[in-house]
Amino acid sequence: EPLAHLRGNVTLDGAPFGQGRIKAATWSDSHTVDTNSTGHYEMEVMAGYYELTALSSNYSAVSSVDSAHIALQSNQTYWHDIALHTLDYDSVYVGTMTDTVGQPIRDAIYYFSNSVNGMRTFETAAMSDFNGTYEIGLPPGERSTYMTLAPG
Repeated sequence: EPLAHLRGNVTLDGAPFGQGRIKAATWSDSHTVDTNSTGHYEMEVMAGYYELTALSSNYSAVSSVDSAHIALQSNQTYWHDIALHTLDYDSVYVGTMTDTVGQPIRDAIYYFSNSVNGMRTFETAAMSDFNGTYEIGLPPGERSTYMTLAPG
């Protein structure tokens, strides 16, 4: 089947971000690619409807998460730039994701959000490294939501 081409640049606080990770996911499949040293990314995926998520591929970097829903058509090239921003935080959560036999799970995504009076004020995510380790900084306030998505 013909593929769609997805390209773009990721910045962190306005500067090219060479530690970004882009994930394009459908309900049944996902593709992940890291940005190069200039923050540029490229991927080829089957045509379809995707949720595109960008976050730090370096678990010690603390940045906001950005996501978008996009429809990709065969034999088309799409450009989607993503702007991430450093967060101020007062606590850091560190953990390791393993499977049922204790093997580390790489590329698990941890989402956190913060709400005040029912209004979302903050959202961020971290992705586990090859050892299954993640580290994420959180701003002051109550943590109302925590979600983990593991590949497979």
